[in-house]
Amino acid sequence: MFEVIKVEKNIVALRNLGNKLICRSSKLRGVDGVLAALGESITKEAKLEVKEPVDSRTIKVLEFDIRNAKIYDVTPLTMVTETVNNPSTNRTQQKSLELKISTTKSITWINNVSLSLGVTTTFETGIPLIIKGDV
Repeated sequence: MFEVIKVEKNIVALRNLGNKLICRSSKLRGVDGVLAALGESITKEAKLEVKEPVDSRTIKVLEFDIRNAKIYDVTPLTMVTETVNNPSTNRTQQKSLELKISTTKSITWINNVSLSLGVTTTFETGIPLIIKGDV
């Protein structure tokens, strides 16, 4: 994080809020023109000219240079390769290369529904005493 210090009409300097030092152009690790928070005062090397103050910008057209694109930290996956030898410089050779791509989408749906119904009935009874007799 930096604090912007207005020096003149279109000249500013930056103060690093971490170490409270003024940023200035210097040579660092053998590289010239590095902006580093090393100064205690605003010197000629610390003054930055504001050419076009911008609060926000809208980009309406964005073009990608795919032919010169670089991929970092990803190993490319080679899908198909083919080698064609042309031992003669005066003959044209042709070779076809075919790559078939198949996409499969599988959806599995499992549903288990269990319904258990039961009625518990308890009967309490005695043995009836039936006597048949004559006197």
